Amino acid sequence: MGICTTENKHKNKMKDNIDKDSLNTNNNNNTNNNDNYLFSNNLIIKDNIKKYYNISEEYLGKGLCGEVCKATNKENKIFAIKRVNKQNLNILQNIPNEIKISLSLNHKNIIKTYEVYEDKKTISFVMDLINGGDLFEYITSQQEGKLTEIQSLEIIIKILETINYLHNDLHICHRDIKPENFLVQINSDNSIDLKLIDFGFACYFPNQGKKMKEFLGTPIYTAPEILKHELYDEKCDIWSVGIILFNCLTGYQPFSTESNKIEDLDKEVLTKDINYSLITNNDIVTLCECMLEKDPKKRFNCIEALESAKYVLKEVLNLKLNLNK
Repeated sequence: MGICTTENKHKNKMKDNIDKDSLNTNNNNNTNNNDNYLFSNNLIIKDNIKKYYNISEEYLGKGLCGEVCKATNKENKIFAIKRVNKQNLNILQNIPNEIKISLSLNHKNIIKTYEVYEDKKTISFVMDLINGGDLFEYITSQQEGKLTEIQSLEIIIKILETINYLHNDLHICHRDIKPENFLVQINSDNSIDLKLIDFGFACYFPNQGKKMKEFLGTPIYTAPEILKHELYDEKCDIWSVGIILFNCLTGYQPFSTESNKIEDLDKEVLTKDINYSLITNNDIVTLCECMLEKDPKKRFNCIEALESAKYVLKEVLNLKLNLNK
């Protein structure tokens, strides 16, 4: 789950935004039966989820935004349930948008959300259960805590294909792209599939010509323009992918501090150049540089990054083939 660092409430200027009554705690027309419900959104099932699912008390994951548990329905099908405590008002302001976005998504690399329930205490998301851990765990479990060039590029292509769907098909910016938000499904041939999760910070692009301004995200993966409290666009997601690629290839983060203070890390991101000496392939270095360009106007967009990553992977595979002849 993302680290909840939202400082500003997202305004209702987004494309296809939730109607103004989606948060209805002050709606005097509520009946007594609905006094404990915060949302009037008809996408939410107003009922106790435990009537329909047997929820395990064993946590699959836990964070500031809530917890994820294993559950089975009446047909004994297994799911993951993400539960958000309604007492956390800072999180609740993003919930209507997260619900609408999560239920609208249909992509092989995105976690499927089937239903959303609201009861007196929680908002519960019913999702597919993926048992392979997350991408951060997968990277650190490999030899020397990093991946090969081919593995890294294949993973980045999967990630960019997912973001391309969000950016160019649905006009959605995720705003919390990081390895911990990609679940890993390991196949019988040891290949992996990825599932993007956690749309708590996601939003629809603002109207044409306008940009986003909320200060949010996860330290280490947050783009420079957000750290500088500037207006920004969907290219903030591409910066985050560049950080993941660097991490896959080297086992390290491109920015770090001995103090572990967020303000010192932010200064590193804004002022320091990245040392690419651990990456030996010049084409891969160029790909990293184009995604980790501090000026968002010069940074690759998703289509450019995806096309470049596919080209570089083809070159790396051809080089390996020639060396094996």
